[in-house]
Amino acid sequence: MWISRRKYEQRIREAHDTAVISLGVSMKEFGASVEKIASDAISRAEARAAAAESTLREERERHTRDMRHVMSMFLRREKTFPLPMTKEEKAEVKAEAEEARKTPPPLTPLQVSMREANRRDAAQYGETVEQADERFMKSLHIMTE
Repeated sequence: MWISRRKYEQRIREAHDTAVISLGVSMKEFGASVEKIASDAISRAEARAAAAESTLREERERHTRDMRHVMSMFLRREKTFPLPMTKEEKAEVKAEAEEARKTPPPLTPLQVSMREANRRDAAQYGETVEQADERFMKSLHIMTE
């Protein structure tokens, strides 16, 4: 069956208009679905960002707590080590050591009697008391070592 040119063009126009209308509806549906997908993605991204922020805050708090602990232990350790001695303290320690070397160690009653006997023997051979005491202290150090 043959149709006229006018009817043919009218049918084509109607088909075009129907296609445009259906395309518009499809585009609205497509836009709505895209908008829904985008809003879901945004909400998931916001949730991930909030979780990352809370994790970062916890890590910073833990790091701060750890650093405070380390610094506390460092300062506590520093307090246990004395400062280096000054020149005056070194001279004082040296003088005390010299004095300790010059002073004889305390003698027991047995050692005192041995010293007296040594002094008597030294006097028989013409030695002084100082020489006898010096010799006795040397022999005493040898015996105690």
